[in-house]
Amino acid sequence: MGVVLAEVQVAIAAGGYASVIAPGGIDGPLGSSPVRLSDGVTIWIDPLHPERFYRLDAFALEEGSHGLLGDLVGAGAAALIGEAADCAVWERPFEPTTTTLELAEDRWRGIARLGFLLWLEDYAVLPLDQGDFDIEIGLLAHELAPLGTEQLAGERFDRAYPKLLTRARELVADDGVDWMTDDDLVARALEIAEAAYLPDISESESAELQSLARDLSARTAAARAAGDIDFDTVFLELAGDSIQPASHAGAGGGDDETRTDTVDWNLVVRNALSTDEDTVSWRWVGSPTQRIEVRVAAAPRGLPGRAISRSLMFGVTTSSGGEYLAAGALEYSATENEYVGQCHLDHRPATGEHVQVYAVNSLRAPAGSVERDRLLGMREATRGYLDERLPDSQGRFGQTTQNVPVTRERWAHAARAFQLASQRSDDDSSQRDASRQAICNERAAALRDPAAAAAMVAELPVLSLAEKMFFRALRSA
Repeated sequence: MGVVLAEVQVAIAAGGYASVIAPGGIDGPLGSSPVRLSDGVTIWIDPLHPERFYRLDAFALEEGSHGLLGDLVGAGAAALIGEAADCAVWERPFEPTTTTLELAEDRWRGIARLGFLLWLEDYAVLPLDQGDFDIEIGLLAHELAPLGTEQLAGERFDRAYPKLLTRARELVADDGVDWMTDDDLVARALEIAEAAYLPDISESESAELQSLARDLSARTAAARAAGDIDFDTVFLELAGDSIQPASHAGAGGGDDETRTDTVDWNLVVRNALSTDEDTVSWRWVGSPTQRIEVRVAAAPRGLPGRAISRSLMFGVTTSSGGEYLAAGALEYSATENEYVGQCHLDHRPATGEHVQVYAVNSLRAPAGSVERDRLLGMREATRGYLDERLPDSQGRFGQTTQNVPVTRERWAHAARAFQLASQRSDDDSSQRDASRQAICNERAAALRDPAAAAAMVAELPVLSLAEKMFFRALRSA
């Protein structure tokens, strides 16, 4: 069964590849997640609306590879996209053309879910467990293997094996079946991993995996047949409702003056640092030492999935970004639950200079002032969106005691950040930031209207295994 999507534009992007953009498609306030398939095809998913087509990029397609695209978007559209990709490679002209896609619904549903999980893996505010992400992403990648995701499935299952075994044992030992267990998903992952991705395990390990899978499947089937799935009534309370103001680091500058900055989530390892605003505290100490002293808040103690990192650095950067003027290593202090470090800096930091935290293996350059506004907007929009996803005791969205005005303010704060970025960026970026601002304002307004809020919540993707296991750990704590 397919879904027809009209008025889709096929063109050659500036990077030299064919790009297919859905009507109204933009890189939204939460960013986007790429799902990379075979034959140079990449599909971008908007986590706000993962079920909708957003953008498809196609690089040089090998002979006969139009079949993959044909299965996804229909033969006619695939031929047109292939023509655009060939023109891009051979630098021939191609006029932007509007076409109609016939989307293969089952394939797109899996791609949308995979794209959403890849986004959540990178942007979750809660310290979700990497192993749980690996289990579900590996399972989806296996199901989409005909499209070119088999390598991703193998990588994730290989890494997830210890967590998969642990989760299965925990669930089988648990008495109840509720929305926080996901027995079916874990059972399927066990069966697929044992059959296709774990060739080096022993016979006894293989037998245990098969037994655990049977137990989980049978238990869930029995509970559903009896209609008595036991939902716990323990209410899950989460901290972190406060709205933090935007950072004003770099304003002023004297000896021992403390300034603050915010961690760019894209530059650091997940689950090691606090995801709040203004968690980087730093000061310049003048004569005779001339050094920068930095303190960075770690993730709160006691949260499931929390990690300690030994690969964090900090650097001093200018308002324009692009390079570090000085840099140093950060070490974890268990006493204060923070990362601390220092380095030499031979001048008093000027207005507009910032401290950026990054992982040793990060390849991205530090952001300039406009990009910092944009990143603030993305962080606040992400917090608002993930606030909406917090479940009640029965796993339903929009039913918690979370402070709706706070969630609404997150969206409004995101809109203001995108407005600043729009006012200070070039024409193309300005338009995109203005569109993001409008989306955030619409989201904030919808939370004032119960009917609109209910409709919005009804579109949220179901909870991931990583989210369910996080809430299950909170219940058990």
